[in-house]
Amino acid sequence: MKPGFLLRVLQQGQTDLFDLAFAKLLDMDPTVFRDFFYRKGPRPVALACRAVGIDRCVFPTVYALSRHARSINPILSHDERTEIDAVFASYSRKEALGVSQQFARV
Repeated sequence: MKPGFLLRVLQQGQTDLFDLAFAKLLDMDPTVFRDFFYRKGPRPVALACRAVGIDRCVFPTVYALSRHARSINPILSHDERTEIDAVFASYSRKEALGVSQQFARV
C-alpha cells in the first residue's frame, strides 16, 4: 500500500477505508488512529503524513478532505501552518512514525 492509495480513497469519499489503510501503514489500531488523527489537531496529521511518505505539498488536500468528511473545520491558523512546516522539515519518515506512535498513546 502506498500514499497514493490513501489520497485516492479519500478523494472518492471512502473515509472508513482511508482510516483503516492509514492505521495499517502506521501500525495502529484503527480506533486509536481515528482519535489521534481527528481529535488532536493538525500536528498529528502532519506527523502521520510525514511517516507514510505523503509530501508537504499534498498535506493541505489530505487535511481538508479528511476534515470535511468528518464535518470538522479544516481551516488552519498561521501558527498551525508554521508547526506543520516544522514537522515536515524536522522529522525523517522514521522519526515521524515513532513520534506518531508515541503521540497516539497519550
